[in-house]
Amino acid sequence: MDFFKNVHAYMNLRIGDGHHLIQNISRKFKEIEPTLGEIKIRTELSKKLNQTESYFPEAKAAIIDVRVRSFKEPVLLVFHLKDTILPSLTHDLEADLVFVLVYPGSAVPKYLQALSKLSRMLKTEGFGEKIRGATSSDAVLALLWSENESLKAA
Repeated sequence: MDFFKNVHAYMNLRIGDGHHLIQNISRKFKEIEPTLGEIKIRTELSKKLNQTESYFPEAKAAIIDVRVRSFKEPVLLVFHLKDTILPSLTHDLEADLVFVLVYPGSAVPKYLQALSKLSRMLKTEGFGEKIRGATSSDAVLALLWSENESLKAA
């Protein structure tokens, strides 16, 4: 479960539309990795935001996965939004939890494992509510670890 050791949570954000969401996420990327080009980040995020295959309506959550070759280690950014609509090319998604899974090019197997685990967690009843109740990155990390252990035991 080492993929989730680097977690950054941003709770109760007022974002507005999808354009503002992309701006906010790219700013958080820049805080973590200042050398990244913001236009490249925004372009990649725009493409990913318009893909709906990682949307979990029961948890009102979405996963956006982004490969960033210059990252040294995987990062998970968790956004709890005050607004619950994410725009998509096909339709608007009702989601107030956005998980941005960032992985370096060398971590594809670990990324696939992390994506699978996070997907299973989001399908677990009540997991989204637990994340919404978290108030810090440490609290989100503790919930991820706890849920991972529960899934292993099942």
